[in-house]
Amino acid sequence: MSEDKTERRVFTLGELRRELALYKDDPDSTEVTFSGVLTFGRIKTRGPNRIDFEFHELIYRDSDGKLRLQSNE
Repeated sequence: MSEDKTERRVFTLGELRRELALYKDDPDSTEVTFSGVLTFGRIKTRGPNRIDFEFHELIYRDSDGKLRLQSNE
């Protein structure tokens, strides 16, 4: 089995909620954007205590260790 060398930034839903709480004054008109080239796709439940924010693009390292971007659209 190959080793997954992808680094992941994991944070709890509580941490995300605390960060988003800073923008509570007008939640219905506060826009959330993703800087860079990523296009938000969906939030997917992966288990009872895990959700993933999925994007239309896949970022991975090739066999030379270089970052690559692949569009899934």
